[in-house]
Amino acid sequence: MQKAKSMRLISILILLGFVTSCKSKYGLKNSYVYRNKVDFDTINETNSKTLENFFTYKSIVILNESVLDYSIHLDHIKTGTTIKYKMENNLLMVDTVDIFNRKKIEGDSDGIFGDNFLFSNDSLVDLRNGNTYYLTNREK
Repeated sequence: MQKAKSMRLISILILLGFVTSCKSKYGLKNSYVYRNKVDFDTINETNSKTLENFFTYKSIVILNESVLDYSIHLDHIKTGTTIKYKMENNLLMVDTVDIFNRKKIEGDSDGIFGDNFLFSNDSLVDLRNGNTYYLTNREK
């Protein structure tokens, strides 16, 4: 009987530890998206580059207080990586390498490695190039 109570307590503590470790003080799991602006009036058969930009977007998902996922979406194909970051006074500072010690993602000429972002409740602004990643959802 005592062993059953101990196992139940241990299970509850493990579950509680798992749930709280997934939280971020900046929201549980925030997803931000940068999408190139597209003028639909200019899209026609000869302007495939504009159409390509519409279906290409980048996303940043804050997983917890020190790790984020950075992804590039090309229509239905996605490539990305996991990068550590630090947060100081609404400044999100991305590490210069990902967790695999890579300095860039294949196919991404303008990555976020080493970039600083101004953090607000609804967006991230890349201070290097001015790209704004807007909050798309907040999972709670």
